[in-house]
Amino acid sequence: MAQNTSSSPAWSIKSKTPYDLIALGILMILAGLIDISIILKNPDYEMPIFGMKLPGKAGWYFILIVFPTFHFIAGYGAFMARKWAYYLYVLPTLYIIASAAVSRIILEPPHRIRTTILLTMPIFLIYLYWRRKHFRR
Repeated sequence: MAQNTSSSPAWSIKSKTPYDLIALGILMILAGLIDISIILKNPDYEMPIFGMKLPGKAGWYFILIVFPTFHFIAGYGAFMARKWAYYLYVLPTLYIIASAAVSRIILEPPHRIRTTILLTMPIFLIYLYWRRKHFRR
């Protein structure tokens, strides 16, 4: 019976990308898939952006194309620890915070989702800033 005489275990996985960025990338790719399923199931949905809703099919196609595409690209960037992915997370997060704040002021309640965004996204930004040096390739 042969024994493994090497000092490393048989399943040695070395990743240059930190595990939290891999998890973030996977979550963003899943978010893109969830976006597509929700958008396709709700063809009459008009997403408010800065308190305005994009009406009709043009708005629906815009949401169907832009949001899942963003999630897929950001997920890939985090998964591969690309430097540009850091900015791809920070800039849209700032945009989302601003849009949620304006929509919260302009639109009628309920504001559960907007309030959740306003509470969680700044925490996410702090986390991204803390981990920014790991977006390196």
